[in-house]
Amino acid sequence: MLFILLSACSSAPVTDSPPAVDSTTDTAPPDTNTPDTGQPEACGPEGSPGAASPPLLSAAALLADAAPDAPLDSAAFVAADGADDPLHTLEGWLTITPGAGARTVYHAEYWLTEDDQQAPLPEISGEFVQCGRDLLPTARGRQLTDDAYWDILLSPGRIWSNPHDAGRSRVALPFALSLKSVNCVFNGMLTFLYDGTTTSQVRWQVTQETCHLMKLDAWGQGAATVVPGVGAAAEVARSDFIAERAARPEVRPFAQLAVDHPGVDLSALDAGLSLPDLSARGLLVDDVLYLDTCRTRHGDHPFCADLILPSFSLAKTAYTSLGLAAMAQEFDADPYARTLSELLGADGSWGAVTVENLLDMSTGHYLVDTQADPDVPGFYGSLDLAGRLDATFALPQRSAPGERVVYLTPNSQVAAAAMDAHLADVGASETDSFAYVVDRVLRPAGVTPDSFQSLRTWEDGGQNNGTGFGGYGMWFTPHGITALGAFMQRGGDGVLHPERLAETLFQTDDYGAQMSYYSYRYNNGMWGYPITGCDQRVPILFGISGITVLLAPNGLVYFAFTDSQSYPVSSVLTQLDAIRPLCE
Repeated sequence: MLFILLSACSSAPVTDSPPAVDSTTDTAPPDTNTPDTGQPEACGPEGSPGAASPPLLSAAALLADAAPDAPLDSAAFVAADGADDPLHTLEGWLTITPGAGARTVYHAEYWLTEDDQQAPLPEISGEFVQCGRDLLPTARGRQLTDDAYWDILLSPGRIWSNPHDAGRSRVALPFALSLKSVNCVFNGMLTFLYDGTTTSQVRWQVTQETCHLMKLDAWGQGAATVVPGVGAAAEVARSDFIAERAARPEVRPFAQLAVDHPGVDLSALDAGLSLPDLSARGLLVDDVLYLDTCRTRHGDHPFCADLILPSFSLAKTAYTSLGLAAMAQEFDADPYARTLSELLGADGSWGAVTVENLLDMSTGHYLVDTQADPDVPGFYGSLDLAGRLDATFALPQRSAPGERVVYLTPNSQVAAAAMDAHLADVGASETDSFAYVVDRVLRPAGVTPDSFQSLRTWEDGGQNNGTGFGGYGMWFTPHGITALGAFMQRGGDGVLHPERLAETLFQTDDYGAQMSYYSYRYNNGMWGYPITGCDQRVPILFGISGITVLLAPNGLVYFAFTDSQSYPVSSVLTQLDAIRPLCE
């Protein structure tokens, strides 16, 4: 069982501790409601307050010991109408100790033990810097912990004041839990009061996930501490956040799509989806992102645009496919044509397999030609690279390389290892292929920093310290996946090899090898679906659990993240065609 395996792995502490600081902040309560914080002008103030209504979660409830009996409505983590800018500056190292809490498990796969299902939250900690009402972690993306089950992702939150809080400022922070070696994500919220020196109790809850393996609510009340003072990373995080916010497209409600584009039938876009299981959905039309609400079991998530979402197999495109296209553009040596004999010392029938065969899922090695991921003996149970390569190379040859597509995630792990070897061989300054993708693809594309970490192999008794998984194990936000899709639609801004990107987007005659899956084709880490009415295919990024990203030939980018394992395509394409014809 996966979780038993994780528990047996090294538990050496890997969490950060409060950094040595080069300055401290004055945390004494200010004399006015609009203090001079010394923050950049872009940080605020945000506007004129009114007569604020009382918070849904009262100050008294946060100032007293409590054992809540149910999760709150998500509106409790949003500033009430008329709330003002914060009375205090919270900049420093924040630590949340959740305590025991309570839990309701709605679904768990048969192999998940009771301990797996009831694993408590780990300590949550990180350095934060303020930008007006925005409260920013200086390290976004996945943070390793010494917990046996969970790692943490921190996202930008909010801080404000309300006269009903008796001179304190109120904080709301989103966070996400990620399993140690599985790409599932469980999204949560926490809130507390801060008076510049001390904090109240912390109310927290986890009420939403993108995970077909387990569904649960967890909630409780714990403790928080703030160590004032920030290091050099703080100002970088603040300036990066300001730039990121400025570059984002305009966001409008999803329902506004039918108003701005009267030919669109919103109900048709719901077809084939289980809306209660929908985590996030959006459509980018030119410079406008029509963003649906992010559903939880207790109201809409208040930080929808920054909700943490798993990649699952989207990583096959975002990591291996785009990474190789960037290498082909930067270096003279063609990474696609290189063999596993050259790069990894593979022998026998695997030695002649090329990196492009791996990317196309056409290595010729499989058990049966309809084989899919669950049936690769020894692969998913191994966390070290050697074990994963051995499991993959044990697959027998059934056809010639390049002849037939058989979709197997282990091929992407081999591709990631081959990419590392290729970078070393060409003398690249960065020889870690995932770090290369972050610097050469994700950053130029404007993808948010939440995507700058990956699941990796576990080497030498450590955890997630080896080669990127390649085929899964990344994280995105709605804004991040939108930026990546727009980047590809623009042609990669000179970062990606144009011919290789054109192949990936099915803009050439290369549709990949034969595939036994309806009318789909698979090429360069991308699915292609035929468009009725013209000889074109729409490029699609799929991920298990129910993740679909469409890069429509009319320039639109559609995404839906769900855990109902539903993947509507044709009904969506009909509505995208109503906005702008798919066939030229």
